[in-house]
Amino acid sequence: MQSPDTAPGPIFSADPAAFIGAIQAAGAPVERRNRIPILGNLHVDAQGNSVTVTGTNMDMDISATFPAKVKRRGRTTIPAGDVARFAGAVRKSTDVRCVCDIRAKLSAPLEGFGLGFGESDEISVTLPVIGPEDFPRLHGFEGAAPFATMSMKAVDWIGVLDAVSPCISTDETRYFLNGVYFHEVDGKWVAVATDGHRMMLVKTNAEAPEGVSVIVPRKTIAMLRQKLGKVPVDTVVAMELHGTPDHKLQWKFEDLVIRSKSIDGTFPDYDRVIPKPASEGGRTIEIDTVAWSRMMRTVMTLNTENFGSARLAFNKDGCSVLSSPPEGPEIKTPLPCPPWAGEFNIGFRPKYLAAMCAALAPRAQMTIRGAGDPVRFDSIGEDGAMERIGVLMPMRV
Repeated sequence: MQSPDTAPGPIFSADPAAFIGAIQAAGAPVERRNRIPILGNLHVDAQGNSVTVTGTNMDMDISATFPAKVKRRGRTTIPAGDVARFAGAVRKSTDVRCVCDIRAKLSAPLEGFGLGFGESDEISVTLPVIGPEDFPRLHGFEGAAPFATMSMKAVDWIGVLDAVSPCISTDETRYFLNGVYFHEVDGKWVAVATDGHRMMLVKTNAEAPEGVSVIVPRKTIAMLRQKLGKVPVDTVVAMELHGTPDHKLQWKFEDLVIRSKSIDGTFPDYDRVIPKPASEGGRTIEIDTVAWSRMMRTVMTLNTENFGSARLAFNKDGCSVLSSPPEGPEIKTPLPCPPWAGEFNIGFRPKYLAAMCAALAPRAQMTIRGAGDPVRFDSIGEDGAMERIGVLMPMRV
């Protein structure tokens, strides 16, 4: 708690939409259940003509800034869940007035953050506060230029993240797979993610310093993707790398800053699991990945098992997908595919195959060697497009 002789807290007024937007954005990394009270709070800093709100989970923090009429500068922290619930209930008010005062009574500090909505504070609430001194922040960004950056347009970032994100592992025992591995190959940034069952690699056109690499955590990827969907597609967004040997990451937007730790670990040598290209063996077919993804999602809907299997049957007529869940109807549907000499069967999880095809839209080359061998997918796109390579492990059917 703040002591009675601490400087008074901030007083400011702002547009409710801007205030609520900042609270929601900054509150995204805050864990709902915290044994440490300060980690359940948002840091509020009112200075000049703006207010910055920051939330953290110790591994990542998000700072959102909005314009405000600051009557008294100052800092404090407020409970993230309480302020979000109250603010969301009165989002249509014409104005929000925020007051943080410290008063002494019987030598014990009484602290409160008052929120008033409407022109005459017809709706108001007082929230408990904790002093800002103990609020944890990620350091290593102050006054230092990044030693490496990765810059792309928002639309390209979205393409990369949407392709690799489904392959990020959720197995905490293999923590080094719980993120996206960004690294340099031939002077360009390459992004890779795998969970041991599937893998996606995207070769970007962004320049990369020699030998640089970093693993970006899954939660950070999710927060970044959410923000990228709200900015113009032509906006240039840069990932900044700070500090060695423990890299810290930063993305700056007009009204938001995302900072994150990286995953401290060694990403496995993924080259060993990528099958050789079609020119070095195997049988290849060109597939309409949009149609395949749509049909596999239909199979997923009809299959009563979340992780059920589907068998792809290739023959002279093309390809059909068959699925026979223990409790449910047999599913059979044709897939657009060129004729196959002879007959061949291979099994996949519909969920994995659907996501793989979606990431490689609109067309891809599929290289198959055997029913038990990993299958390689190569994107077929326009000249200059980012190259994508997918690997999918088959399953017994």
